[in-house]
Amino acid sequence: MSEKLISIIIPTFNGAKCISDTVTEIHDLLVSSGQKHEIVVVDDCSQDSVFDVVLNLKINIVRCVRLAANKGQHMAIRVGLGVCVGSAAIILADDGQDNPNVIPEMIQKWGGGKDIVWALHAKRVDTFL
Repeated sequence: MSEKLISIIIPTFNGAKCISDTVTEIHDLLVSSGQKHEIVVVDDCSQDSVFDVVLNLKINIVRCVRLAANKGQHMAIRVGLGVCVGSAAIILADDGQDNPNVIPEMIQKWGGGKDIVWALHAKRVDTFL
């Protein structure tokens, strides 16, 4: 793993039901691999308790930023990028759709000199309206 701090940014909107599992899974993976990291959850003015759920995780490297108005996922990502302090940032979904097990490989490719590392889903589990 990289000795540099990696920032994980998780934009969320009404993600109270899934954010705890997502953050915990990512944190546990990075701790077990020895990767220094921070996790920044950006609450896009959710109407549920996602902000409180994140605060109650009591993981000292997890921060939650709450937007005053709903601005959308892209703005939440921009805010996360603005407040993170890592040498690199990884953006993941709040609902667990992004497999955190690819993070070590992404960090390895980045450490090998890549400026941008992008992962694509082979399969998503979405429902359509």
